[in-house]
Amino acid sequence: MSYGIDTVSYAFRGLDPDELRQIAEKQPCSSITGEVLPLKRLSQGGWVLREPASGMRLGYTVDRQGRWLLWSEARLAALLAGVMKDESLASPGDLCTGEWRVREAAASMGVFIPDGIEATTRRCDLASDVTFVTTEDSQTFLRGVSAVNLPRWKRVVTTAPGSSVLESLAWVTTGGIQLRLYDKTEETKRRKKGLVKRSIDLALRVVRLERQLRPKKEEQLCPAAFRAQDLAARFAGPLADAALGTVVAATLERLIDLWRNAEFSRGIESA
Repeated sequence: MSYGIDTVSYAFRGLDPDELRQIAEKQPCSSITGEVLPLKRLSQGGWVLREPASGMRLGYTVDRQGRWLLWSEARLAALLAGVMKDESLASPGDLCTGEWRVREAAASMGVFIPDGIEATTRRCDLASDVTFVTTEDSQTFLRGVSAVNLPRWKRVVTTAPGSSVLESLAWVTTGGIQLRLYDKTEETKRRKKGLVKRSIDLALRVVRLERQLRPKKEEQLCPAAFRAQDLAARFAGPLADAALGTVVAATLERLIDLWRNAEFSRGIESA
């Protein structure tokens, strides 16, 4: 079993809007490699850039309250390593380092974020992985969890094309996905090989439980303060009080315990 942070998004507010809108009027290039960067132009002068090395997206868009903000989004491990293919889970202790990596990456794309502009954690996916010996074992677990009802969260079940094999479960609200359980092994295979149909094999299967936190603007914290929260409680969410069947209860409890037993879940750096 393993645990850590998958995708993270930082927000930066209070930058010069005229300067940022000018990005969409030119073709940005990497100051490191010299290559032209993919640029998606949006309405009202907004835009989204992508850093080739880590796959980080950097965007300038309007939030739900109609206010402009600069934001980044990437897998934290890939962001830190500068390697887009890095799909490992990063330590919550690296949230602050991730922010500075975003500042460096943005500068290399011609977007400079002054030191006086504070970053907030706009999204953070807390995850735990469990490995099963066979596909049958992983399917038994997924089917057991598919029966779990969480108040005010809509459950969405996804199966493999033309099959009853479960691939993912998600619990969503109007704010997006809140909790997701999925076959990480199969997801990785499809993305790398472009598979249309599910491959059948006897290899180990990794299933990931992912708590996607997207705090409202007024609830967003700087990376250090976000890490200092009780992340175990945030990860467990309503699962802590849910009625779980005996087939899945023990495994889910172990996944949650990974965060409960981590020192940084209490805001303390692990040795």
